[in-house]
This record gives sequence, C-alpha cells and structure tokens, in this order.
Amino acid sequence: MMLFECVSVAIVAYVFFQYLFAPGMILGFWGEYVERLAGSGKEWIAKPLGHCGLCFAGQVGFWWYAIAYRDAWVLGDHIVFFSQVIFFFAVIKHYVRT
Repeated sequence: MMLFECVSVAIVAYVFFQYLFAPGMILGFWGEYVERLAGSGKEWIAKPLGHCGLCFAGQVGFWWYAIAYRDAWVLGDHIVFFSQVIFFFAVIKHYVRT
C-alpha cells in the first residue's frame, strides 16, 4: 500500500510542477513567484517550493508522510517514503513527454 501511495504523491507533485505552475495555468502565479525568488539569489528556498522538480517532489513527500502518519511516525519509513517519491517523480519526468 505504501508503494502505491508514493507513486500517487509523485504523480501529484509532477502535475503541479509540470502543468499547474506553468504560465497561464491556475497556479501560474506561484511559478512566477518561485522564478523571481530563484532570480534574486534565493535558490535555497525556491527549489523546494517548485523551482526544482525533484526538490519539490521531496518536499511534497516529506510533508505528506509527516501529516498522514503523524500518529504512527517512524524515521526510517519517513526517509524511505520521501526518497521513493523523489525516485518515482524522476521516473515519471523521464518517461512522460510533454
């Protein structure tokens, strides 16, 4: 079940990063904001907010697990979860042609 959840979270991160943050889309303003952050030398915060797809996927996976499993949190499972989300995001990005 956890593997399916990791793939699902990676898909959500991909859709947001690739499509919804694009100019002219519903969250295009966020993509523009993140671009301005990165351009002003604040890449350390811009990357996990959506400037870098892998970094963004890691953040989504990190927070998803932290919230969804707050009552049964396990450090090792948390690390594995967001690492798998990053991996599946990379696989999706490699194989999906836009």
